[in-house]
Amino acid sequence: MWIVDLNSPPWFFVLNPVVDAGAFGWLASESLHLKRIRRANKTMGSIKVQRKVTAPAIKTCQELDLEAIKLHKIYSERGKELNRLCYLSLKEKINESMRLVKEALSNHNKPVVACSCGKDSVAVLHMVHQINKTIPAVFSDTGIEFPETRDYMDRLKSEWNLKIFVLKPERSFWDIVEEFGYPKQIRGARKDNPKADRREPKCCKILKRDPMIKFIKDYQPDLVFTGLTSGEGRGRRAVFLSKGNLIYRHESEGVDRCVPLLFWYPKEVFEYFKIKNIPLNPAYKKYGIDRMGCIPCTGYIGWQKDLARLFPALYKKISHEMGQTLISDLED
Repeated sequence: MWIVDLNSPPWFFVLNPVVDAGAFGWLASESLHLKRIRRANKTMGSIKVQRKVTAPAIKTCQELDLEAIKLHKIYSERGKELNRLCYLSLKEKINESMRLVKEALSNHNKPVVACSCGKDSVAVLHMVHQINKTIPAVFSDTGIEFPETRDYMDRLKSEWNLKIFVLKPERSFWDIVEEFGYPKQIRGARKDNPKADRREPKCCKILKRDPMIKFIKDYQPDLVFTGLTSGEGRGRRAVFLSKGNLIYRHESEGVDRCVPLLFWYPKEVFEYFKIKNIPLNPAYKKYGIDRMGCIPCTGYIGWQKDLARLFPALYKKISHEMGQTLISDLED
C-alpha cells in the first residue's frame, strides 16, 4: 500500500479517477485540507492535485480515495442545486432571493449592505429595504469610480432615506500603482501562463478589502449582504460549492455573509430594476457599459477596448506606462 506524506514536498499526489475537477473549475476542501485546488488535470486516467497543506501527517491513498468520493458526491449535489436555482424564472428568483433575505435578517441583529452603487448591490439593497428600511449601506470610495456614481449615491440617500457609511482608503490608486504596478489580469491568465500570479491585486486589497475589514472591526456588524451574481466568474460561483449555502460564515472577515443574487444573470438584474421602478446608475446608459467598476482597472478581460472607447487619453497613458501596444496600432 502506498503511503503519502502530506507534510513533505513535492505537494502532489495521484488519486484514482473518482474526483470530478468540479462544476466550476475548482473545489475547496476542508476535510482533505486542500486550501485551494491550484491545478486539476485529467492525465492517464488520474488527476493530479497541487495544494497547500495543513494536514495530519500521513494518509493512505485508500483513505484519500474514500474522502474524494465523499467530496465528489457533496459537490455534485451542490452543483445540481445551483443549476436548479439558475434556471428558475425571474419571478421565482425574486421570491427565492426575498426568502433568503428574510431568513438572514431573522437570524442577525446588526446587518449592513455592501453597496458599490452598481446594479447588483443596489438590487440587494432594495430587497433588504423591503423588509427593514433602517439597515445601512457601506460604500467603499476608491476615488476612481465613474463620476456619476457619487451623485447617484446621493440620490439614493435622499429618496430612500438611506444611511450610508463611506469608507476611505489610506492610499490612492495612483500611489499603489507607483509602488506595485497596474493590476494584472487574473481571470483566464493561466491559460497562457501556468505560473501567472492569481493573487488579489494590491489595489483591490488596499482600496476595498482593507477599509471593509477595518469597518467590520469597528462597527461590528454580524451580517453583510453583497451583490455577487452568477455572471461574475467561476471563483464567485464556487462560493456556493464550497459553502453549501447562500448565507455563510466569512472566516477571514469574522462575519456572516448573504449573497441572495448568486444565481441571477445580469439581464435579470436589469429587468428587476424595470419591474420595481428603481433608478439606475446613469453611468450605465451614458457610457454603454454593463459592469460598474474602477475606471482605470486593468485586471479584467477586455479592459483595453473599454478604456480606449470611454477615456482614450487615460487609455493611452496607462498603455504607455505598461509598455503595451495601442489597439489602434494593432488594427493598422
